[in-house]
Amino acid sequence: MRTALLRIAKRDMVRMLHEHPAFSDRLMAHMLTRNIRIEGDLVDQLFISSEKQLARTLLLLPRYGKEDTTQRVLP
Repeated sequence: MRTALLRIAKRDMVRMLHEHPAFSDRLMAHMLTRNIRIEGDLVDQLFISSEKQLARTLLLLPRYGKEDTTQRVLP
């Protein structure tokens, strides 16, 4: 699998977010989803046993790398 990186200057990113609402919405949805997952992982590490953490990770593996097809709507 090949990967390409693109470095975007802060001023250009701010301009894109203001000029392209669809891009802004998609980026915000991605950031919120990522933040929720990271918070869940942190809570797991603090309060859940190693066995339950392993079980959660194994349950998430079948979805790894697949597109998220659920629609999320922000109120």
